[in-house]
This record gives sequence, structure tokens and C-alpha cells, in this order.
Amino acid sequence: MSTGSLRVCHLLGELRPSGAERMLVVAAPDYARMGCVGDVFAFAEQEGEYADTLRAAGFPVVHGSVRRRTDILRHVRRHVRRGRYDVLHQHGERMSFWVALLARLQGVRVVRTVHNSFSYTGRLRVYRAVQRALARSIGVRYVAVSASVAETERRVLHNPCLVVENWIDVEAFGDVSAAERAEARA
Repeated sequence: MSTGSLRVCHLLGELRPSGAERMLVVAAPDYARMGCVGDVFAFAEQEGEYADTLRAAGFPVVHGSVRRRTDILRHVRRHVRRGRYDVLHQHGERMSFWVALLARLQGVRVVRTVHNSFSYTGRLRVYRAVQRALARSIGVRYVAVSASVAETERRVLHNPCLVVENWIDVEAFGDVSAAERAEARA
């Protein structure tokens, strides 16, 4: 891009005050300082209660109402084309392979963060393992939020992941003084 910014679309489901959404809010000033711009695209029936918090942090929020799985692909194709993103950061499992394939076909790099340990079994395990392998073969990068999540991905799906540890908002969860500890215990 001519501005030198890295354009990122964070793809999430319904926006709630959970890990990924909270980390985006806390990291927003760091993203801006590093020249990283973009938005949050929520695909779900409801936009979610945390949308306004993300907007207040500086993320434009786009909502794509989803009732059928094909709605996701339609919304993502249109949104990725309009946004001219450098990176699509996928946070959810839902349709992740097909969304990644669609983004890669549009020339967008894809990072897929795995937030949970899924111990798939049977046919679904084989299906997910094949999808992960195909996604890696077209350049999708997998990131796990902890060593245990990465180990599950490796053991269950033969999917190596870079570990980027989940982190906390040290302003909200920092050191506690003796007085604060005593007050909490009372």
C-alpha cells in the first residue's frame, strides 16, 4: 500500500468480551503505533455486545449476518475484495478452511489462530487434518494461543503451530497491593 500500513481484517464470530476481542482492544494502541490498520469483521446472526467497545478502541466493525454457511463465503469474498487487506486473521473454526482458501485465491495472506484444544475423533478428525494440511500448502500460517493448544493440534491433526502465548491486560490484572489483597479477602 502507498501509506506503508499493514491492512488486517480480524475475522470473528459474534463479538463478545472474550479473549480475542479483549486482546484486540488492549493492543489497539500498539497496532496503531506499528502502522497496522484494519477492521473487525463479525460474521454471526447478531453483531454482538462487544462491537461498540471495539469501535471505541478504533476498530471499524463490519457485521455480516449469517444464517447459512454459504453466507459466510459471500460476505468474506465481498469484504476482502473491498478492504484490500494484506492479511486476514481468522479466529474461529467455523468454515475456516473455505474462508482461508477464498482469501488466498484473492491474494490475501492468512493467519489462523487456534484458541482451543479440539480433540477431534473419527471422520471429523481426518477431515480437519486434511483441511489443515491443504491450508498450510497454500500458505496459511497457524498460530496457537498456548503450548497445550499447539500440542493438541500437532498430536490430533498433525498441524504444527507457532505458539503466541495468550496474554493479559496488566492494567486490569496487574500486581495487587497488600491493602487490595486484604480488602478482597474481607
